[in-house]
Amino acid sequence: MTETSGDPGESEEARAARAGSRAERILVVTNNYPSRSRPNVGTFVRNLVEQWAAKEVPLAVVAPQAYWSATTKAFNLRDLAMESERALVLRPTFLSFSSKTLRPGLSTARLSMASLTRSVRKALPKVPFEPAVAYAHFIFPAAHAALEVMRGRGVPVVAAVGEAEFDVWEKLVGFERARATTQRLDAILSVSQENADYCAERYGFERDRIRVIPNAVDTKRFYPRDRDAMRTKLGLPLDRPIVAYTGNFIDRKGPLRVLEALKELPEVGAVFLGEGPQRPTGEQVLFADRVANSIVPEYLSAADLYALPTRAEGSPNSIIEAMACGLPIVSSDIPALAETVPPEGARLVPPDDVEAIRNAIRSIVEDDNLREQMSRSALAHATRTSLSERADRILEWLGGVIERGPR
Repeated sequence: MTETSGDPGESEEARAARAGSRAERILVVTNNYPSRSRPNVGTFVRNLVEQWAAKEVPLAVVAPQAYWSATTKAFNLRDLAMESERALVLRPTFLSFSSKTLRPGLSTARLSMASLTRSVRKALPKVPFEPAVAYAHFIFPAAHAALEVMRGRGVPVVAAVGEAEFDVWEKLVGFERARATTQRLDAILSVSQENADYCAERYGFERDRIRVIPNAVDTKRFYPRDRDAMRTKLGLPLDRPIVAYTGNFIDRKGPLRVLEALKELPEVGAVFLGEGPQRPTGEQVLFADRVANSIVPEYLSAADLYALPTRAEGSPNSIIEAMACGLPIVSSDIPALAETVPPEGARLVPPDDVEAIRNAIRSIVEDDNLREQMSRSALAHATRTSLSERADRILEWLGGVIERGPR
């Protein structure tokens, strides 16, 4: 069992007693959590957990792992804990049936959710305290599992809502089930007003139970490094404009739209950090693969600007991290992005308009003064709120949820 925060020599009994004396006692349930095989999945969840652990908040994470990973093409039949865990992280295994749609509203995702829920239930006895609140990332499948497991225990269940999960899960489980599951929650944490409005207007969730707290960056990890030094370290050209992209290689995020936009800008190269079916290739691709989260700031600092023509987002950590490294942003003209970036630090364009993406990139790489001005604006905007402050705001909100109790 991984140690909780506190004295490394502290006994299990002492840790449990200390944890039980604090009111927060958070049980985090998520299927998006970093592991040795997938170190970049759910880093934003782990960063929040580590902030709470550093504040000596009693918490435990239940992060179910599928027996088989379609991404790594490997069986996960061992402990996949990271080498350094500041909180107790339990990683029960479950059988995934993927999420194949059989007909509208019916898919194999239901079987996967049932298996995941059983794994969470089996892990619960290993948590060394009675939770005061269950905090899930995201509604499906994590909050769904938490609701089932916590039924009848008098523990409120809250969920952080994801950027594009609504459309995905409505197709997989049907609108009525998605709405019913959402309405069972005791509270919702939204990273954007757009997501909050969606939960209220489409699912009929009470607005006074929704809290909007945008994402924030860990400025101890994400800050500007010397550009030439990073390029030398990473083997990137010193004399070529470079665009950075981070995220899954999927159509919604748009890595291939970035690459298409660069075709008429042959002097510009690009680094793509991530994984997925739409892997960019070609002469302008300087790098395309997943890297450890600790290396991401080095690639960002080596670039001249950041591009993410995504079709749907909440409060994207990847863009905030890029701004914290001093990068001007080219992204999508959608409400969530308008909430995230400063007008002086970004060019927002229609995400499917390749020519508009190209023109935005061109305007930045061809004007050193503009690029410097946008860089300063982006950096100032990204660092106005720290990750530690965001963790405190969520803790304060959770305290109110605990005080109000479950429905």
